[in-house]
Amino acid sequence: MRRVFLIFLIFAFFSFFIFSQSVSQEEKIEKINSNEIDEEKITEIQNRIDTLNYGIEKDIISLVEVLIKEKDETFETQLLMIFQKTRNVKVREKIIEYFIVMEKDSLADYAVKILEDPYDEKKSTLSYVFRYVSQLKIKDAAPAVMELIKNENEDYYDSAIATIGKIGSSQDAQYIASLLDKDDLTVARKQSLMRSLGELQAIETFDKLVGIAKDTEENTFVRMYAAEAIGKMKKEEAVEVLAELFEETDNNLRTYVIKGISNFNDEKSKSIILEALKDNYYKIRLEAAEASKKQKIVEAVPYLLYRAKNDPETSVKYACYSSLAVLQTDEAVDFLISVVKNKRLSETSRAKATVVLLENNIEKSYEPIFTVARDSLKDDKLKNLRYAMGKEFAKYKNPVFESICRDYLAHKDILTCGTGLDIFMKNDFPGLLEQVKKIAQDDKAGANKRKAKFVLEKLNHSLLDDKLTESK
Repeated sequence: MRRVFLIFLIFAFFSFFIFSQSVSQEEKIEKINSNEIDEEKITEIQNRIDTLNYGIEKDIISLVEVLIKEKDETFETQLLMIFQKTRNVKVREKIIEYFIVMEKDSLADYAVKILEDPYDEKKSTLSYVFRYVSQLKIKDAAPAVMELIKNENEDYYDSAIATIGKIGSSQDAQYIASLLDKDDLTVARKQSLMRSLGELQAIETFDKLVGIAKDTEENTFVRMYAAEAIGKMKKEEAVEVLAELFEETDNNLRTYVIKGISNFNDEKSKSIILEALKDNYYKIRLEAAEASKKQKIVEAVPYLLYRAKNDPETSVKYACYSSLAVLQTDEAVDFLISVVKNKRLSETSRAKATVVLLENNIEKSYEPIFTVARDSLKDDKLKNLRYAMGKEFAKYKNPVFESICRDYLAHKDILTCGTGLDIFMKNDFPGLLEQVKKIAQDDKAGANKRKAKFVLEKLNHSLLDDKLTESK
């Protein structure tokens, strides 16, 4: 009787977890009535329910961390109930973190209320609330955040400044800009204000920020953030200002000039970005590679190819890989494929090239990538490349990945087979279902037996088919 009640409870409250795909209510009821719910899954869900209801602090926090990692929405309602009732600060903060990661606005009213009267709250809790409001861009909290800024309470000031940059209005930006005129402003506080203005992108503050960016007596970091901010406003007049600033000698300032000018695609901006790709300072080259990608500057391909082959800084090389994959000229794509195939290069370089090719869905690269992946399946010296490639395959839903998924699933190495299960979970290949079911029934599969069962449950597949039922 208890089992029947538990099945009903699971279905009524957690059907999303068990039946995550679009199936009708009749199909769900049929599955319950036909006893197709896995006993282990019932036990697991009941254990999680019991932990949330009766667990001590560390057990609840550990479970919430698992739910965050799994991006599991199953227990959202129960977490809200716990949040409303518990007096345990650490549990409440972990639940706020859950809603930050899941980007759920269920705590929006609570967050606004706390920011309106934060004085009795722990600083750690307020830190989570500020993060929550910023991440979800809860604009209803802006008046409360601005009030904290105006009150100049040191306990909240910097967090409030950073948060208003995410949720504030142009009117808020003008007030923030006016604070820059205060005589007693520390350099650190001025930097915080400038970063916030950069996020707000209010053109009403443009002239003021230009003046600060040009002021050679001003703190370098303040000028840097001002240069980036005026670029984000995307006013044509910013290009001339930034071009002038790029001629200065401070490399940190010049780096942020490229950040600012990356918002423009006119000929002058392009020429500055191309020039920056040849700069002596590696951070400037790095930003120029990102700018080339952002603005899709095809003229940058020869520069990027040279840097990808010859730059002394690995970070710049890999940034060029990424830009070349976005630009996708024949020469760029052929180069990246050659990197994947080149056995003399490091596994990291070959994996990085794989990443950007798959990210940009470059079909021409699939077969060469699969060939290298299969080579890695045969050679344990290439394990790192094998795992890295498999991790990338598992990110995308693509029917052409079926054959390589089959090869990963068939491998004797536990991690490799487990990666195959990840690829399958993303794609749910009908042709590989039986292969996954066999892993789920194989006692010799170790951790992958449990993982395969989990994957099948997530994809709404029964663990048992007719043959397996008969064998039992």
